[in-house]
Amino acid sequence: MGLAYMLLALWALAAGRYRLCGLLAGFAPAVHLGQFPPLLGVLLLFGFLQLRKGSEQPLRQLLCWMLPGLLISVGLWFFVQHIAVGPPIEGPYASAIDPQAVWTGYMKHHASHRRVPFATGHIALAAMVLFGFGLIRSARSAANQPSVNAHAWTWSATYGFITATTVWAIMAIHLSFAEDIPFVLIAWMPYRLMNHATLLLIPILVSILATSRSPIVPTAFYILAVVCVCTRPLLGSVLHSALFERYLASGAWFYFLLMGAAASALWAQLRANEKSGGAWLSAVLIALIALAPQHQFGAFCGASGFLLERLLSKAPRRFKPRPAAASALCVLAVAVMLLQQGINREHLPISEFEREVRQYLHERDQDDAMILVRHHQEGLQARLHHPVMTDMASMNLIPYNVALGPSSYKVYRDFYGINFAPAPGEPAIERPWHEVWPAMQREDWVRLGAEYDLCYVLAPAFMELELPRVIEGQTEHLYQIPRKTNASAGER
Repeated sequence: MGLAYMLLALWALAAGRYRLCGLLAGFAPAVHLGQFPPLLGVLLLFGFLQLRKGSEQPLRQLLCWMLPGLLISVGLWFFVQHIAVGPPIEGPYASAIDPQAVWTGYMKHHASHRRVPFATGHIALAAMVLFGFGLIRSARSAANQPSVNAHAWTWSATYGFITATTVWAIMAIHLSFAEDIPFVLIAWMPYRLMNHATLLLIPILVSILATSRSPIVPTAFYILAVVCVCTRPLLGSVLHSALFERYLASGAWFYFLLMGAAASALWAQLRANEKSGGAWLSAVLIALIALAPQHQFGAFCGASGFLLERLLSKAPRRFKPRPAAASALCVLAVAVMLLQQGINREHLPISEFEREVRQYLHERDQDDAMILVRHHQEGLQARLHHPVMTDMASMNLIPYNVALGPSSYKVYRDFYGINFAPAPGEPAIERPWHEVWPAMQREDWVRLGAEYDLCYVLAPAFMELELPRVIEGQTEHLYQIPRKTNASAGER
């Protein structure tokens, strides 16, 4: 949500809607403070340039709408601090361990989102920088062309530069300091800014194709995108699963294809207007050579997109673009995706076993029964409509609220064998969690059930727990934790 919000504010700035940009920027800290720095950097640069040019009207419009939002954001922060509930001091979730020790242990052993990333996101950052230089160069020479929005290109490229510089600078410091890096540099998870480049590149690439001298070029790629969306389920059932998952399922191939096609279209513009096509072509070739060892199929798709754009641009120019047809294709693609989600439920699918669990608990009037689940699961609470003990995000709350650390420490150590505050020489994970549950005796389950008011355990089918099994599924089983008063009742 924070990513989309910041890019929406960037669009408002690039489109000259300074009041809207100011309003969005004012509320940005309240929406997602960690995603705000690139936008803030762009706004500061924009203000500096406006003052330097003596053009105060756009800056005045932006600030007049931004300042009230900032004040409200600050007020919301104080309000949240006022209503915040302190950590438990008694009961099952209370722990006397030092919160700072939990925070330190978590950051050292479990803070995956704040570790130095060596992932494909750097490809998008590098592409953003490469296309940014090309966009700015082309925007200067083609500013008078009605098809080129030089203002939008310039600020989009600037946003990309700030994002890439921020990520790579902090990454360099992180590699140098290792565990001694100041927490303030990684607290806001700067490496997630790589996602901004990945998403921002899509409209940039499409806008470059839209400025092609041949109108058939953007239309052909629009049609290809719609065809890919509509035939994706069919390809998944026709092609071998390994082939489909490796090359086509994620859609990354089309992303690289767009990059290559946009590079070709930008090369034509620079060669015609700026006489710097040779330098751009050399940069593209170097980028493809550097990409090949990291992503061979991506390099192949990028080169194919470059050649495809060249061939299409040579086609006869009798074709006239139809905006209504393009809009209809977009509507068709969205409709097909919605239909696919309605049928296949790729996101938040509810299995027959989960429906059976919901029905079982509802029939017993246990709609608020707490269920112990695997700690790395995602979305079970939404699918079961019942409270669960943890999910994949539970432990990630520790850096945001250090006071909650002791409670998380106690829960994760009791149920999963994870120690957030290991002593010197002590392991952070005492044993894998899937070995902890089968090793627990019935008395342990009864004791923890009474302590935490825990009623059920949802465990993978390969586990055998010392508990009565109430529902059997193909991949999971539901176990009931007996109460102390009737510990022997209900067994099979």
